[in-house]
Amino acid sequence: MFKQTQVFKVINITAYYFGIISSSQKVGVMLNFLSFSINNIFKYLL
Repeated sequence: MFKQTQVFKVINITAYYFGIISSSQKVGVMLNFLSFSINNIFKYLL
């Protein structure tokens, strides 16, 4: 469980920073939505 939580944190942090770095907010929003979807899929599967 601990490793899975770390994976979620890494995915969220990565998407968050790419959102800040990216010049267009749309890309950041899409990445945040993707990370949210990935988290939900993992929670559902695991």
